[in-house]
Amino acid sequence: MKKTMMTLTMMFILATCVFAGNSGVEPEVLKAFANRFNNAQEVLWSTGNSYYRASFIYNGRSLFAYYNANAELIGIARYVSPIQLPEFLQKNLRRYYSEYWISSLIEVSNEESVNYFITLQYKDEKIILESRDRNNWQIYRKYKNQ
Repeated sequence: MKKTMMTLTMMFILATCVFAGNSGVEPEVLKAFANRFNNAQEVLWSTGNSYYRASFIYNGRSLFAYYNANAELIGIARYVSPIQLPEFLQKNLRRYYSEYWISSLIEVSNEESVNYFITLQYKDEKIILESRDRNNWQIYRKYKNQ
């Protein structure tokens, strides 16, 4: 499970080339997507070595759906607002990262879990935090801006 969420997150963060239309996407994946998100609009597909990513608008929200080569939904990702975070995560951010600003916040979910990834910046530092338990943040990656 942990490996699946990490893989899904990396696929989201490191999106690859985008195909116009459905070129390069297996018909089974397109069918699975259409069955699940039948009212999706503005669908753009991208692909990696072992997954397909659909970027689309669904019920007024921008979403990303990830499918494996067997046309199984791996997970769904979306950008969220900090006020949509569970209270414990908001409190933890205020307590330990009050001087940082949020440059992105992503919710990654599947049938088994919901994880959050937040990118914070302060001066020449960028930190990506991850929450798997809805209560605490862990450092996922740290960078120095150049």
